[in-house]
Amino acid sequence: IIEKPISSPENNAMVRIWEEIDQFLTSASTPRDLTELLRILLLPPYGLRSRTVGLVLAPVLRRYVLHNNLIMQWKGDPVIRIGGNLLEEGLILRGQQIRVRYQEITDKHKLIWRAVSETYGGTESDLESAHRAVVNWWRGLPSYSRYTNAISELSREFRQLFLEPLSAQEKDKTELFNATLPKLIGIDDFSMRTDQEVEDNAKQILIAVKDDFEKSLYGLHEQIKDAVLEVFEGEERLRSYYSKLAEPLR
Repeated sequence: IIEKPISSPENNAMVRIWEEIDQFLTSASTPRDLTELLRILLLPPYGLRSRTVGLVLAPVLRRYVLHNNLIMQWKGDPVIRIGGNLLEEGLILRGQQIRVRYQEITDKHKLIWRAVSETYGGTESDLESAHRAVVNWWRGLPSYSRYTNAISELSREFRQLFLEPLSAQEKDKTELFNATLPKLIGIDDFSMRTDQEVEDNAKQILIAVKDDFEKSLYGLHEQIKDAVLEVFEGEERLRSYYSKLAEPLR
């Protein structure tokens, strides 16, 4: 991670530019368009050249993304990687819309990450580990378990709003973990909950959702069993029918 440069007579201009970018990003509690920041940097007092802006912007943006508190979208899709092509071609040369939103990360967010990682078989408690754990679990489920409606309303909400968008990379994982997931586990206001309440609530609901999907296939087996017994009017008649079958058909 490239850190903010130390102020000195030789690089005061760079420090001021970095601070301007910092201020813009941290003010984006609601989505802001990076073309606003581009105009600021191209005009006095900074007066950067268009070819230079990407080189200045990229390391600062990466720093925020690596700390998991910046949500970026380009053409409505999440930005997975920040590269020179994205900034130079998309933003600077074509003026295409790249929107950013700042998400402050608290210790309570990190407790939720840990709960996700522990529930779904992760080995670490950071966001990347939690992300890998839940996506690997979801993709490893049988198709029936992922698409069945024989689950609770809460599990269906989890699938629609969190699991499927996360697995398909339809939404930024930072937004899904830090904004969507807390609401799904019933936490709208972190300030109203203690750390222990957040962790306990997260684990309880995450385990319930996990069990719901994993047990759905067992429920299907039971339904098939009940249907077969109904057709043969009981287990004894089923056994009798089976015993009369020719050996190759058994």
